[in-house]
Amino acid sequence: MPPAERVPESQRIKLEIGNGGKIREGEIMTVEKRINGFPWKLMVWFNGRIKRRSIVLMCKKNEESELWWCDASLRYFIGINISQEVKHRFMSWDKKSLCFGRSTVHDLSTIEVDIDTNGESGERFYAKPLVPYGIPYDSESSCVLILHGGNFRVNKKYLASQSSYFNALFYGGFKESNQKAIEIKDVTLEDMKYLLWILHGIQSIKVEEAEYWLQLAQRFDLKIVEDAVINCLLGSDSLSLHSKLLWSDQHNLKPLKSILLPMYKQLDLIDLYKSTEFSQFSLELTRELYGRFVEVSEK
Repeated sequence: MPPAERVPESQRIKLEIGNGGKIREGEIMTVEKRINGFPWKLMVWFNGRIKRRSIVLMCKKNEESELWWCDASLRYFIGINISQEVKHRFMSWDKKSLCFGRSTVHDLSTIEVDIDTNGESGERFYAKPLVPYGIPYDSESSCVLILHGGNFRVNKKYLASQSSYFNALFYGGFKESNQKAIEIKDVTLEDMKYLLWILHGIQSIKVEEAEYWLQLAQRFDLKIVEDAVINCLLGSDSLSLHSKLLWSDQHNLKPLKSILLPMYKQLDLIDLYKSTEFSQFSLELTRELYGRFVEVSEK
């Protein structure tokens, strides 16, 4: 049997275990390694009660981006044993997908995983804020937002870095640019606080409230909050695939549409044509669905 074709060293993650690989209890983990813009860790966990070793590959991209995915081809090298290539999608909207594992009863000394992201880079995804919530203000960055129900002090330099709306409001040369207090109409104090908590990943979004938070995200051009809404919709079990596609069309969520369309197989498309959602689609989406039908029919 010919040796397995390896990826370059830069696309491998390796874990070496001391004591001849004879782990008795607990876990051993590598430091984080970046491969094609994605951060990875490899862990071995031993359960002494059942005498099995679990090998877990983790993609840590959730710490960097709100919405992301990675279709990876993986090959495990466990001692002298080489696994068949397996494919796995790591994705932000399914927490279970962030780890990919296998188990063995053998003692381990060295484990390597070849990771091929098939030409996709993790750098293409929108980055989360790098500064923590509640960063201090100085005289230049402090601004008070006057909202329905009260006032809220914010760091305008930070908000401007996350939103073209706030960048124009604070630094666009309008009269508000020189004001220490600016009125924001039709938003309550509590909703503005919650919106910024979503921005920082402190709070999550419920499906039944997704449309409201999307409206605020699009009004204030907060891309991270829009990504959080998309994650919420994709991860929802209460919405059908057709309903999610209608959401993407009616709210101009192109990233959501680009994720959903490849999920449709021939039978799904036939079912979609008979659904109540189909008549509500835009002409643009209808054309894209026709193209998808032709694509899957030719396979």
